[in-house]
Amino acid sequence: MVVRNPAGNALPNVTVTITNFATNQAQTAATDDSGTFHFSLLPPGLYVVTFAAAGFRTAQMTALMVDVSDVPNLEVDLDPGDTQEPMVCTCRLSLTATSCS
Repeated sequence: MVVRNPAGNALPNVTVTITNFATNQAQTAATDDSGTFHFSLLPPGLYVVTFAAAGFRTAQMTALMVDVSDVPNLEVDLDPGDTQEPMVCTCRLSLTATSCS
């Protein structure tokens, strides 16, 4: 799972929040220097994923389905701009991944 800027460079220190749509329980992680992040022990269900970083528009993926047999692999591009100006997330999702780094 990787977060990048439009030039394709990794973005460190992006706050990534994943919230279970049914229970409203949330977990938060931060991207590392290579722009990667991961969550563990997510119960199966539908999730909302939010990406926030200073100097970039906040992005949100509104329908990520997590189940026990697949590990989703997200690649996210954040656009520069006002953090209060939300954007629809243009995540690339691969359900063929078997692990996240």
